[in-house]
Amino acid sequence: MFQTRIFSTILFIIVQYFIFVHSQCPSNVLIEPCLCIENNSSTNNEMVLYPTLTDMIPIRQKSIVCENIKNSSIDLRSIFIKLSTILATNNQSYNLTNFNDFLLHNTEINHLPENIFGNITFSYIILYHNTLLNSIDINAFNNTRNYVEVFRTLNTSLSDSKTLFTIINEFKNLRLLSMENDKLKSIPD
Repeated sequence: MFQTRIFSTILFIIVQYFIFVHSQCPSNVLIEPCLCIENNSSTNNEMVLYPTLTDMIPIRQKSIVCENIKNSSIDLRSIFIKLSTILATNNQSYNLTNFNDFLLHNTEINHLPENIFGNITFSYIILYHNTLLNSIDINAFNNTRNYVEVFRTLNTSLSDSKTLFTIINEFKNLRLLSMENDKLKSIPD
């Protein structure tokens, strides 16, 4: 029984290695309930309109989308830590840990924890229609803060402006900040 489990685990890692070698994205099995958007275009910056039930959200290729998660206790951090570990175990290139966009859309998640992405980085973080999202740990984006160029929120319950703007000030390459219909009452100096 134990040997079968070890064999299955090793086989799974080998299969995932070959999937990574031929793809910009990890297998969606590794990041469920999220998924990775990719195409075989020569440019990573090509925009696509990601269809949702209510909108068409522009995102770029090689992006991770987590949407319609109705379980508020889902541990997104464990998903990204697992992905980070598999990429490190397989000695994957630095480029495979860098993604374009992270889209959190229409979930019941209420908090983003410390170091949510593990060693995975994103240049765009998009939080759309997460009406229960009311807090983000001050260290949630530690490993990606030097890469974030765009930070967007729309229809969240984020209200702690001091913490939120401390996080935003850590984004060294931020070019665009958009926050609409959130619960912020003030913007700190």
